[in-house]
Amino acid sequence: MNKFKDLGTNVLNEVTNLGVKSEFLNTTKDRLENNDISLQEQMLKVEGMDPAAAITDYMWNQYAYNAALKVGTSILSPSFIDFMK
Repeated sequence: MNKFKDLGTNVLNEVTNLGVKSEFLNTTKDRLENNDISLQEQMLKVEGMDPAAAITDYMWNQYAYNAALKVGTSILSPSFIDFMK
């Protein structure tokens, strides 16, 4: 009778261990799915830019760059610029 009692206890312990491992796997799966959704949303924000806004930003940046070059060439003397070449 004690053998069956010990066997029942061992089976109960193994079922408990399986339950713990199963819950761990379910929790990990849920966490990974949430991370996947979060990463997809972040990628969409980065990659899915509005083309009109991107072109406008590019043109403003190009305008500012050209203005900075023009100011730089007007400040620096021509001989220094020739020396740099």
